[in-house]
Amino acid sequence: MPPGLLRERYLLSAILALSTGVRLLFSWRFLGFLSGDDVEILETAFRSAFDLQYQPFEIRNLMLPELLVAPILAGAEAMGVGSTVWLVRLGVLPFVVLGTISVWLVFRLAKLWFEDEGTALLAAGLFSIHPLLLGYGSTSLPRNASTTAILAAAVLLSATGRNGVRGLVAGALLSLAFSMRYSEVIFLVPLLFVAWAFTDETRDWWVRASALLGGFMVATLATVGWADLHSWGEPFASLREFSRYTLVEKRASTAIATQPWNWYLRRIAHWLPLTLIPVLFFTPRRRPTIAGWISVLAPLACLTFVYHKSLRYLQGIVPFVCVLAAAGTVTLWRRGARKTVVMLMLATALLGLRGGVRWQHRKSVPAVMAAQELAKELPVGTAVLSQAWGWGGKLFLGNRVEVRAIVSPVTGPELLRSIEGADWVGLLGDDLIANSHLQKILDEHGFEPQHHFSWSRSQDVILFRR
Repeated sequence: MPPGLLRERYLLSAILALSTGVRLLFSWRFLGFLSGDDVEILETAFRSAFDLQYQPFEIRNLMLPELLVAPILAGAEAMGVGSTVWLVRLGVLPFVVLGTISVWLVFRLAKLWFEDEGTALLAAGLFSIHPLLLGYGSTSLPRNASTTAILAAAVLLSATGRNGVRGLVAGALLSLAFSMRYSEVIFLVPLLFVAWAFTDETRDWWVRASALLGGFMVATLATVGWADLHSWGEPFASLREFSRYTLVEKRASTAIATQPWNWYLRRIAHWLPLTLIPVLFFTPRRRPTIAGWISVLAPLACLTFVYHKSLRYLQGIVPFVCVLAAAGTVTLWRRGARKTVVMLMLATALLGLRGGVRWQHRKSVPAVMAAQELAKELPVGTAVLSQAWGWGGKLFLGNRVEVRAIVSPVTGPELLRSIEGADWVGLLGDDLIANSHLQKILDEHGFEPQHHFSWSRSQDVILFRR
């Protein structure tokens, strides 16, 4: 084996191993959740594997948790794993693995686009330490999986030969991403540009583009049509409900449904490290570069005009940012600005690791600690929980507990309606700070504080018992 190829494999293996190890550490050490989406995936998988009494959101396609996560959980239980904590950790494991595959795909994509070992290794390294990968990639959020599918489609379309076959498979992969999160359809246009960048003749592009569209539509009959028939009893049921919920009613499953148009620009440092901006101006001018910029700017433009915004929606564009930044960095290095490059890359690494750690402190670790304590103390009963998704929903409490979810910040009337017949109440520390009247309501109805959980900068949790 040539020494260069051997060195490349060693370096790539080191990047993959370190990235996987850090995200595994984050996922297992910081046991908590970032949003309701990661809890939904696990609750649906527990429902499929263990008959957890949980009703999934009607706008969700359930194929991902039922086919990817549930079999792992069922197999773990068959092998004697009975701890819910370990089952939850194992439920996150496939998403950590998919993140590692995504790092490898970024390496392949950069090598195909710029035909340079250094660019490919640097792109994989930049992506492996990106705050969004370190933060979201240590959870069961579905965009970890959809990003892997989008990258695999881009790699296929970036290779020459077999235009029709590669286009069909790439379309099927995009359909998979679409089924995981319907908004990922916005990557159809970027993938058409990737196909254009790697076809020399117009006829070949038409063949690959037609195959991409055909593969997407045909695969969607299975990934959405058949999957919804199996899960909801009607083909395309979740897609229809998603369209009604988001496009017609313009709702979102969060307290703040609408953000201003410049929300992503104001938070640019969270998805585009500022130290990478200078090197982007040195990205080589070639067709793959155009496809890369389209892969960043077209989805960003679409998401900018969507009323509800979240950083996790940008997971799909981050790999393309890293590929472009790596190409620009290598160009700058070869022009002799080596000290500048070293300083920028070191600063990028420090910012990435710091950002990844900060994401862990946003997880609902105290709420999960409280849920585990509640599971030990409450054989049967009813629990009123503020931001119940942060507690893991019913993951730790199981079918023996009725969970009444209330939204933070909790209001007095909402608390009064919810505590009728309840045995326990779990509130966030900020709930009590924002509304001192809540404590009076709990006192009047015989609830006394039993446990107080806190951890780092996460939300404190207080458990009250009647």
